[in-house]
Amino acid sequence: MHYRLILLGFLSLAAACSSRSSDDSDIRQCAPPIAAESDQFKKYVYPFYKKEINHPGLTAAGSGFFIQYQNRYYFITARHTIYDTGKRKVLLVESINIKSNTNADDRLSIDLTKPGREPVSLCNVEGCFDVVAIAIDNKDAGQFQVVPATRMAEDDTARGSAVFIPGYPNDQYKLVSTRLVSWNGMFDRFYTEKASSFQASGAPVFILTQNKEMILAGIYNGHDEAQNYGVVTKADVMVQLLMEIR
Repeated sequence: MHYRLILLGFLSLAAACSSRSSDDSDIRQCAPPIAAESDQFKKYVYPFYKKEINHPGLTAAGSGFFIQYQNRYYFITARHTIYDTGKRKVLLVESINIKSNTNADDRLSIDLTKPGREPVSLCNVEGCFDVVAIAIDNKDAGQFQVVPATRMAEDDTARGSAVFIPGYPNDQYKLVSTRLVSWNGMFDRFYTEKASSFQASGAPVFILTQNKEMILAGIYNGHDEAQNYGVVTKADVMVQLLMEIR
C-alpha cells in the first residue's frame, strides 16, 4: 500500500516521558523507549550501492527510503553519500543500485547522469542540507514500501520521545532504539542519545508516540563525533525540498 505525503502545519507529539526538564540529563532518565518489533520499520528502509565516477564496480553506500509526493515517487537518502561534501554541485556517483529488503535478487538501478534523474538537494548561502531526493518512475515504485510521511513540529515537544533508526550498516539490517535529546532550529536538526553504525546514513528516523503512532521524524545523517550523538535532519527539510522540485 502506498501513502501520500501529508503536509500538516504543525504536529504536537505526545510526550514519551512523564516529566520534563531543560536539563538533558533528566531526559535521559525517562522511561525506556516504547517497545516495537523490528519488522515494523524494516520494510521501509533499503540498502543501496553506488558506482563512483571513474571507478569500476559497486560499493556499499548507505541506506534510504521511498516517499510519494504529488503523484511522483522519490528515493531519499543522505546527500553526503553521493555528493562531495565540500562542493555544492560535484557529484561523485554516476549510478546507484537499490536492493530489495525482501528479495536479494530484486534491485533497482538508477543512472544519476540521465536527465530527470539528477539528485536534487536543498541549499542556501551557508551550504546544503544533508538530504537528497532522486526521482524514480512510477512503474518501479510498486516493488517498494513507501514511508507514511508527515510534517513534524518545529518546537521542543519531541525531546525525550522514543526514536527508531532502521538501517543497513555493513549490508546487514540493524535497528537502533534511542530517544531525541535535543534539537537545533538553526540547522533543522535533531540529536539522538545513541548513534547508528556506518552506512546507516540516509535511513528514515521514526518517532513512536505513546499511542504507538509512527511518525517520520527525519533522515539519519551520521553521528556527532564530539558527543557521540546521532544527527538527524528534520523531515521538514525533505518537505521543503520536494516542494521546490519542478
